[in-house]
Amino acid sequence: FYAILHDISHQQDIQGHLIRAHDEAQERDQQKLEFLAKISHEMRTPLNAILGFTEIMKDERLGKIDNARYKDYITDVHKSSEFLLSLVNDILSFAKAESGNLKLQPEDVTLDEIILSVMQLLTLTAQKEQITLHIDIDDNLPHIVADERSIRQILLNLISNAINYSEKGDEVFVSAKLNATGSVVVEIRDTGLGMSDADLEMALAPFQSADSEKKKRKSNRKHQSTGLGLPLAKSLTEANKADFAITSALKEGTCVTLTFPSTLVLLV
Repeated sequence: FYAILHDISHQQDIQGHLIRAHDEAQERDQQKLEFLAKISHEMRTPLNAILGFTEIMKDERLGKIDNARYKDYITDVHKSSEFLLSLVNDILSFAKAESGNLKLQPEDVTLDEIILSVMQLLTLTAQKEQITLHIDIDDNLPHIVADERSIRQILLNLISNAINYSEKGDEVFVSAKLNATGSVVVEIRDTGLGMSDADLEMALAPFQSADSEKKKRKSNRKHQSTGLGLPLAKSLTEANKADFAITSALKEGTCVTLTFPSTLVLLV
């Protein structure tokens, strides 16, 4: 009989150190998300107050404002507050989704009505930018089981992104189809400049924006990016038990696909 003995104490020490480091990193990430959620929640109350008061002043409900420059300032404050509130809401939703604390209310959702309402909301923006919107929804598209508020937020973020990162003469296509496997597939595709693989990876990271030619060309435009549009849409889609996929190529555009599996589809 032969016996070969090895002292593995050193390897066990290394493994234990790696496990502890991993656990500590996860704990720090969780603390960061909780901090972001708390701060975001606290900021919403004063921001809503600012929006309410500036709305009153902007509409001159309590009296006429004679100085045109003051009126311009009030409008700028109102628009900036709206953007800041949207950022705060995105941060709060993202933090909840990433920490697993997002409370969804799955229900019978009429997907085609949500798509139409979001498209109607963004039509004026697209017209101002001279971007053509196309919509293609299956007749009698089945309902899905999902959280209606988050589905609306997903679509608003994705279609807004498609418009925001397109230029004059570009097109945005939104479709919703029932495929052969019984899944409902929603596709948002644009003909903008698109992103490289490196840009796409950065765009999917929270609080990052793709550092592409498109971004440089639009740096002086009125549109602002929170850097959370795609990551938040992805997190909310996955929280609804659906699949999120995105492809993009420079000078060819970007395509985002949301797939709601047959287990979430309500067939009549």
